[in-house]
Amino acid sequence: MDPSRLPAYVERPGGQCHLQPFACDGTRMFGCFVKGDRATIQRTLVDPCLNTPRGRSASYYRVLGDHVMVTYAWIAHGSSKNPRQKNIGWLPEKTLTLWVPLVVVDSELRFQVAQRFVVFAPYIVVDNPWSMTSGREIYGFPKDEGPISIPKPNDPVTNFSASTLVLKNYDGKEAQELPIMTMQRTAETGGVAAQAWNTLDEGVQALVEFLRTLWSPIIPGPHLLEDLLNIVRNWEVPSVYLKQFRAAEDGTRACYQAIIEGPCRVTALNTGGRLGGTWSVTAVEYASHPLVSTLGLSSGTVPAEFPFWIDFSFEADDGYEVWRA
Repeated sequence: MDPSRLPAYVERPGGQCHLQPFACDGTRMFGCFVKGDRATIQRTLVDPCLNTPRGRSASYYRVLGDHVMVTYAWIAHGSSKNPRQKNIGWLPEKTLTLWVPLVVVDSELRFQVAQRFVVFAPYIVVDNPWSMTSGREIYGFPKDEGPISIPKPNDPVTNFSASTLVLKNYDGKEAQELPIMTMQRTAETGGVAAQAWNTLDEGVQALVEFLRTLWSPIIPGPHLLEDLLNIVRNWEVPSVYLKQFRAAEDGTRACYQAIIEGPCRVTALNTGGRLGGTWSVTAVEYASHPLVSTLGLSSGTVPAEFPFWIDFSFEADDGYEVWRA
């Protein structure tokens, strides 16, 4: 839809929503991959959020493999680059994000043909309300708010954690702020030795070598290679979100519902590398946040594969509607 045809948004005093595009400078990200189950992720997260709302469609989103990426990020300087809000102020931010790699698949001659690569974030925790509000209202990020622990630059890199408000069970009891996921080094030895990447290409090559044997086989469409080359060439990560708002007349209905896609683009890479030692990730299962069951994890604590860190800056650009109810 042409944005110029939309009504002007009414800016109220005290509004917490800054405008895209966003610049996230001085970002230090730590992460790893955990093995779940792609059939479970497809059934419990991707289909309900991205495929079922659209009904019968020529294309759909398909989980690429069993592995999900877990990242803890500390953004030193987050600000709006929108001309109407430029230089109004900035804020730091910490995040926990779970990323599911997907391909957009079309059916051709009874075969599933992959046309594009995207990532989907079914769980996100941030540590400030402005980020939560902007992410939910503009893009449809399913952001929760809560405290996040990330080592400071000069501290030992051993433990990461994120908490948010949860309901252990749906049993009428009060909600509590509890940890939902931790990442910790369990031994200084074992695993792959620590190594530094001097360029983004080195990091991408190491990541591709790790993932190429893990992703399920796909039939590439004519535009998939071009799409992947553009992602690498432009340092972009295309993301997909479900954006919706509950209807005032009936909270089980949506007064607005759309599938949104939009890129995050790396603007600077300082340094990065593999974390040494052996690492694990612990996810806690709650009725309100069923991470273990929806990701298909074998247990609450699983090995962390390909633990890494990267210092970079990025921008979250404008999104666009792929589908609208």
